Amino acid sequence: MVEERREGDSPILTVRAFAAHASPTIIEGTLIPLVLFMGLVHGVGLHAALWGSLMWSYGALARRAVFGRRIPGILLLSAVGVTFRLATMVFTGSAFLFFFQPVLATVGTAALFAISVVAGRPLAARLGADLVPLPESAWSDPCVRRLCRQLSAVWAAALLANAGLTAWMLVRFSVADFVMLRPTVSIVTTLPAVVASVLAGQALMRRSGARLVELHTIPALAVAA
Repeated sequence: MVEERREGDSPILTVRAFAAHASPTIIEGTLIPLVLFMGLVHGVGLHAALWGSLMWSYGALARRAVFGRRIPGILLLSAVGVTFRLATMVFTGSAFLFFFQPVLATVGTAALFAISVVAGRPLAARLGADLVPLPESAWSDPCVRRLCRQLSAVWAAALLANAGLTAWMLVRFSVADFVMLRPTVSIVTTLPAVVASVLAGQALMRRSGARLVELHTIPALAVAA
């Protein structure tokens, strides 16, 4: 449930509400696969760890599909990433390609964002619904959908830039230098997209606050202690 305060016509969503809304999806889509992978890779090896992560991600997707529940964008992206990693190891067995596979996963994620824009179902809206505790009807608002299409295009471009720069570094530098320099790629390419997303979301809430308020079916909900 969502704790909400009102200031004028615009709802103010608390940090507590965001955490309560987003944490189950983050745990299911990122934390559990990561813990499962780390445990298996030290116990039974890399291939088994990748298979274990894949089975968890696809099992979670199947469970939601069978019971008619919404599929979180974070879970979908996690499944795409582990699929690319496993496919790389199974079909190549190459150490270079294992380091290169995050590039393929990033390209695949960028393609998902781009395809979602063309299909009129922006992935940014799905991810936003995972993290922002607004009613589902709010994500159908034309102003919100337009912003989500724009942000999906921004993320597609940022991820492609990330993949291109990572590939260049992998070819240009030694493995040791690559591992050391790799985190800078995210700072250069994806951090601007994160900042743009946050600023755009804040501007949208200020500009469309009254409209979003009207979409709320319950005036105020309290989070259970």
